[in-house]
Amino acid sequence: MLDAMISSGLRIAEMGYPLGLGRFTPATGVPLICHYVLPMLTSDLDRRYDTLAEQVPAWPRAWTGRCRWSPARPCPSASPAWSSRRTTPGS
Repeated sequence: MLDAMISSGLRIAEMGYPLGLGRFTPATGVPLICHYVLPMLTSDLDRRYDTLAEQVPAWPRAWTGRCRWSPARPCPSASPAWSSRRTTPGS
């Protein structure tokens, strides 16, 4: 929907992706993270997006109650009440 808005000439200030300068276009689709998050963190949006695209698939899919630095041990800050909550939408 956002790409359709941009194609129609509508833009809002929060859309930070530099159309015409980056590799994404409304026709190919601009990832939402490139519009709203990455412009606040870096000026090289495409390179940062590529870095995240390489790294994020290796991240855990849901909270497991285990520390990232030691998967064999429970995380010391894990709250049993918090970790027992449902963490996936619709479950």
